Amino acid sequence: MNKKKRPSSSDPFKNVPEGIPFAYHYQGQLWKVRILLTKNGQGPAPGEEKYYTIPGGSEALFQTDDVHPGFPVILVDEEMDALSIKQEAGDKIAAVAIGGLNTARFPRWIDLLKSASLVLISFPATAAGQEATAWWLSQLPRGKTWPLFTGYPNVNALLLAKSKGSVRRWVLSGIEEGQIGEQAQ
Repeated sequence: MNKKKRPSSSDPFKNVPEGIPFAYHYQGQLWKVRILLTKNGQGPAPGEEKYYTIPGGSEALFQTDDVHPGFPVILVDEEMDALSIKQEAGDKIAAVAIGGLNTARFPRWIDLLKSASLVLISFPATAAGQEATAWWLSQLPRGKTWPLFTGYPNVNALLLAKSKGSVRRWVLSGIEEGQIGEQAQ
């Protein structure tokens, strides 16, 4: 007889919902785990994303270890955006997600981002996205607003764009424009 062991009441993961986990690491330490909620194995429709953060973590940036002094960074809201950008242009830019437009606003992360040669800030064109953009621009002297990729959040458009190299061109255009703007100052 094969009995499955039931989680004990002290099991910290027994109430964790179904979804795609994103682990926030920095210098070998786990800071936070945020989960993109799914239902019956299906992801949410674009624009309807909901997240759960496992209690006990701390605010952090996703993919923080990719930030290096003198190297450009693109700051986005969601982890899937950062992963897509890293896949397409990680050799040219560090793609970092804040994981919620009002999160990660701490000196440790601000100072780390200040070490970048350029920080492209690419948040949704919503009131919350505009407020977050303004806040990060006020903190980052080398910050520059960069509009979200055309077609976002249409996942099919993003996948098609990736296959044609458009995401990479979008990132390279942002780096070029940011460097030109820096030289003009």
